[in-house]
Amino acid sequence: MGQQLYRRLPQAFVEEILEAFNDHRMTERQACTLLGLKRGRMYELRGEWLRHRGAWTLSAPHRTAHRWSASLTAWLHQECRYLQAQVAHGRGRFNFAVLAESAHQRFGVLPSDSGIRRWAIRAGYYQQTRAEIGKTYVRWETAGPGALWHHDTSHHCWLPRRGGYQDLILTQDDYSRRIVGWRLPADAVDLSAW
Repeated sequence: MGQQLYRRLPQAFVEEILEAFNDHRMTERQACTLLGLKRGRMYELRGEWLRHRGAWTLSAPHRTAHRWSASLTAWLHQECRYLQAQVAHGRGRFNFAVLAESAHQRFGVLPSDSGIRRWAIRAGYYQQTRAEIGKTYVRWETAGPGALWHHDTSHHCWLPRRGGYQDLILTQDDYSRRIVGWRLPADAVDLSAW
């Protein structure tokens, strides 16, 4: 069902299905199957149809561009200029989640991380890396549990009281994402200190 509803089905057909469902002449499952919609979207469509029954038209959804206030936009300009100046000292990337949280605390508006990222790219403050632009491809999918295990080693300070870094060896089932096993080297684990 790649196409949207207004492109797939004529309006008269959709109205007939919604009317039959609303009058209890058709079950929820039948209506969802005929319209090719999930249950939540079908009820949403029915609500729109009931509210605007005489003037309802099946058309493309109207998307309005969300406009941020002038003060929020000015603040974002200021923060992005600061981050650009500090990028040489950091990893070369912005933390858009922190910007979104700060905007929420200051202005009471919670913009999405990706919305701020797209704004920063359009405004020229941020350049995407090749890894961010590239598409992820699934190379394989396991058919069931135990078909493929993922082994990983992480060099990190897992035991802060011990000091230094330890290597955690972890085995994870790729199907269920459950941890099958793990191991910290014996010399790294000293349980008497805990």
